[in-house]
Amino acid sequence: MLGPVLVCTISVLASFQQSLESMISDVDNERAIEVSVLVETLDGELLFQHLPQRQLVLASNTKLFTTAAAIIELGEEFRWHTRVFKSNNDLAIVGGGDPSITKLNDQDFAQKFVTDLLQSLRAANVVQIDNLYIDASFFDEQRHSLWPLEHTYDYFCAPPSALSVASSSVEVGYDGKNAIFYPRIEPSIAVATYGKPSKFLSAWWADNGQTLWVRLPFEKQQAVAKYAVPDGVQFFGWWVRDELQAAGINVRQLVLSKKPQWAKIQTTLLLEAKNTSRATARITPAD
Repeated sequence: MLGPVLVCTISVLASFQQSLESMISDVDNERAIEVSVLVETLDGELLFQHLPQRQLVLASNTKLFTTAAAIIELGEEFRWHTRVFKSNNDLAIVGGGDPSITKLNDQDFAQKFVTDLLQSLRAANVVQIDNLYIDASFFDEQRHSLWPLEHTYDYFCAPPSALSVASSSVEVGYDGKNAIFYPRIEPSIAVATYGKPSKFLSAWWADNGQTLWVRLPFEKQQAVAKYAVPDGVQFFGWWVRDELQAAGINVRQLVLSKKPQWAKIQTTLLLEAKNTSRATARITPAD
């Protein structure tokens, strides 16, 4: 006779399998969607399978595994760090993978990062930066070979980067009269308006990301579209430089750098920003 615990376990497993089979059946009825499912315990016990030999790109399912791995390896209290170092009139921004330098809900953490940086620079009497080093070497920038090229400029497929603003994408808005952008893209990126309007607001890149063409809609109504940038690290560097120069701090040269190029110089930690809303500034006197 089967014990009550074993009967309960078998019943739960059967219900789990039936639920998966029902969901897969619904998806299989849609011609454009292919499904492959393999469910095992951590000990390797097979719980469910459906065409497990079929190889597919994980796409958004990847976030489930990366999130679980991050929680297990890093812990719930881990925070991504973005550090700013100063040496004389040189500045190095070193990325740690923080994804929150952007607008989140009603808060603009990208602007907060800029504000904290400007406060630190002004406290150190910095009015000119000779070399602005952008170090995103914490991550590589490789994409899987199976990644579909047709999604290159979709905002949800933005290039991976250890330094990114607005998730390495540009939000193009239309207020009924003019195109507006988040984050700041001019003057590093030129904006060109396509002469003939269309039904929808759209945009596309040209000149290796140095020009953004915008096609406005017929109707004078608000609209928003979002596009991934061609190069997330370069875009971050342009954005920081433009923000600093708009605030009156001249940047003579932008250097997309690997760590050894700037780490040899004696540096002082000027700012350490932690992801989401936490940031602490360390103010040092001018060198």
